[in-house]
Amino acid sequence: MRYISGHVKKGRKTYYYVKDTQTGAFEKSCTKYLKHKILQNRSLNTVNRIAYTLPYYMNFLSERELTMMDVANMKFTDQSEHFYDFLMYVKNGVHTGTYREVKNNTANSYLQAVFGLYNFLHRCGELPIERIYSSPLIRAVETAKAVNRLKGV
Repeated sequence: MRYISGHVKKGRKTYYYVKDTQTGAFEKSCTKYLKHKILQNRSLNTVNRIAYTLPYYMNFLSERELTMMDVANMKFTDQSEHFYDFLMYVKNGVHTGTYREVKNNTANSYLQAVFGLYNFLHRCGELPIERIYSSPLIRAVETAKAVNRLKGV
């Protein structure tokens, strides 16, 4: 795996990062997003889950020789196919190399973390994601989150 996550403690706070093992450099966009989540006082479990997820997506991009900017600039249909492919990549356990099928909720939470990253980068002015944010996949994830909140899940 090219990308890994880790954490460091600074005082009472724990900060998470995503690192490129080939270059030894931090993946700036992911690390900035994780720092943002810490500064928002998100629970450590939430930030840990996101930190655990993002390297899988970055590895997925790397395997396809894509960047997040490439995805942001894709046509709508290509984006939809890209995110569907990532969802299936996770669902079928390819991301861990075990090829053990994961639960739908797990796969959906991974996709939700990725969409959160894109949304954050858009709000920071680093990515144009109007097309991503209008994607049916985003609407489906947001709808599922709303339904789960109503059910108390």
